[in-house]
Formats: sequence, C-alpha cells, structure tokens
Amino acid sequence: MDRPSDSQRPPAPTPQKKTLRTQYLTLYNLVSAVLWLRVFWSVVLILTVGGGWEKVFAGADKNVRYVQTAAVLEIVHAALGKWQRTFSIPPS
Repeated sequence: MDRPSDSQRPPAPTPQKKTLRTQYLTLYNLVSAVLWLRVFWSVVLILTVGGGWEKVFAGADKNVRYVQTAAVLEIVHAALGKWQRTFSIPPS
C-alpha cells in the first residue's frame, strides 16, 4: 500500500483549536454525565421512599427534560459538521 507523501497529508489542526474543542467537548460530556446521574438519583430516591414505578415519571420528568434539551446540541453539532464523527454509518 502506498504511503501518502507529505504534500498529500491534510494539515495538522492547530493546537489552540484542538485545545478549545477538547475543552468544550469535555465540559459538554461532564455536564451531560452529571445531568444523567441526577436523573438516575431521582429515580432511585422515588423508588426507595415507596413512590413506586407509577410515580417515577412525575418525579424524574424535570431532570429528563434538562438532559434531553442538552442533547439537542449533539444534533446541532452534527448538522453544522462542527466535529468529525468517530464512527461510520454503513451504506444501505
């Protein structure tokens, strides 16, 4: 297999942009993880105090809405092509 010459390689990203991107994605993932942990904790609390499964939605609804609203950013990122995907979708 031929190796591309230096002139064929794409330019390396500048360190400043990579750092900013890494910081943003780290913060985004941290906030998302904290919000999902909050959803989990609210479900556990509802079930342990005897609320039962029928009260889980009413108790966790607000927290789930925050997480799902934040997840809209992932759609925006993909639509704008802001960051490269790390997976590929096979053609149908």
